[in-house]
Amino acid sequence: VWSASRTGSMLRLRGLVPSEEDRRTVLGMVKAHFADLEVEDRLKIAEGGPPREQWLGAVSFGLKQLSHLKQGSARLLNEGLKVDGEARSANDYAEVKKALTGPVPAGLTILNDHVRPPLADPYVFIASLGPDTLVLTGSVPSEERRKDLKELSRRLFERPMLDDQLQLASGAPKRWNDAVEAALRALSRLDSGKISISGLALSIEGLAPDKGTAV
Repeated sequence: VWSASRTGSMLRLRGLVPSEEDRRTVLGMVKAHFADLEVEDRLKIAEGGPPREQWLGAVSFGLKQLSHLKQGSARLLNEGLKVDGEARSANDYAEVKKALTGPVPAGLTILNDHVRPPLADPYVFIASLGPDTLVLTGSVPSEERRKDLKELSRRLFERPMLDDQLQLASGAPKRWNDAVEAALRALSRLDSGKISISGLALSIEGLAPDKGTAV
């Protein structure tokens, strides 16, 4: 077992390394990825485990994924890797997801992937309707939810352009999906306008086609 965990400005190393030389190699990898963090090294030397080069490749891969996290951990159990934590940004989240689902170092198996998008507080969603474009900005919990919202928007709005600028983020309040869908349906009744949801607080403004719709 080998692990690296990141909390605040501290990186903690635990578990086993094959030799003192390999400890120095791992610490060099850590310095390359986490030059600004304080390192607590409690690694212990023990023989056995996977082939050396294979193990070092897995450690390097795990540390690279951890470098994309604001807080979290990378754990090796023989040839299996577990990655948990909160991504530093939406781009970092995308990089980790791509790496964990793509080709990995020889002999390595991904045991789990519990990486979350970065936390957004407050959790904001904005839709702006113009003459030719609906612009979506703010946060969305997942790629699946992004796809659902885009499909709903195309059904509700007869506009030639949908500009999706949403960023993946965790921290959506309960019933966020219901609130966003209801707000988009309300916006679709306007000629132009804007909805803004912060948490579950909704504001709406715009130009209605007639007095009855406005009321």
